[in-house]
Amino acid sequence: MFPFSLDAMLKKAQEMRGVFETKLQERSKKNFEGEAGAGMVKVTLNGLGDGLKLEIDPSLLHPQEGKVLNQLVLGAFNQAMAKVKEDLKQEVSQFLPR
Repeated sequence: MFPFSLDAMLKKAQEMRGVFETKLQERSKKNFEGEAGAGMVKVTLNGLGDGLKLEIDPSLLHPQEGKVLNQLVLGAFNQAMAKVKEDLKQEVSQFLPR
């Protein structure tokens, strides 16, 4: 006889799925902001990494500022994404053995 029950394993898998779906819903409601250029560009992502908002200071909206604007948008996005990843890492670590 096996030391485990298939029914118990299926029940546990269903419980884990419910927890996972709840966590995804919670993460989608969290906001993470990144900024660059002393706040001239701001990017807001949710906890799943989806873009929610992009704010650009109007002074950067000139053709000669194109390269700078590209760098600032990427910098702000990367900063916000790093926050999303760090938060996810902390959340997942709760489920790992210590």
